[in-house]
Amino acid sequence: MPEDVYKAGDSAGVAWTLSYQGNVASEKGDRIAARSFYEESLAAFRQLRDAWGIASVLSDLAGLRRDEGDYAEAHRLYGESIRMFHTLGHKRGVARLLECLAATAAAQSNAEYSLRLAGAAAALRQQLGAPPAPGEQSKLEKALESARQMLGNAAGLTAWMKGWAMPVEQTFQEALGYDAESALRDLNPA
Repeated sequence: MPEDVYKAGDSAGVAWTLSYQGNVASEKGDRIAARSFYEESLAAFRQLRDAWGIASVLSDLAGLRRDEGDYAEAHRLYGESIRMFHTLGHKRGVARLLECLAATAAAQSNAEYSLRLAGAAAALRQQLGAPPAPGEQSKLEKALESARQMLGNAAGLTAWMKGWAMPVEQTFQEALGYDAESALRDLNPA
């Protein structure tokens, strides 16, 4: 990004533009460019001390890591992001990140945990009256498909309902306390 744009005084605008460029690159499948845009955006938001922007870009970076199969780093970044959204009192952001964590757990074949988080996110979204956008909903459903198949209808519904009934604070703590490395060890015992 040219230095004269920063000098114009709209540093927040530049940071958001970089983030949006990262989104476009990610949608096109160019993860290298997306990461570069997101990292530059994150640096700008950190310099501005813009917690909302930082949390948003951390989530985007986490999504890239999840798509690359780096689940531990994805979980760490999602965790940092969800903490920030929680501190900001942005419950919709928390719900979205619970969905992201659910998709990450599903990708790791941790089906019960995945559906429990998804159920908690759905309950929070209903409480807020803020359903996911249609595109987000279809991505989530696709991500959770393997978890539902792994557990079957009855066990899948039970896991979902446990998450639905779980208090938000408990869900938040569980999501942050989840250890992706332990889950991998559980799946592949030595």
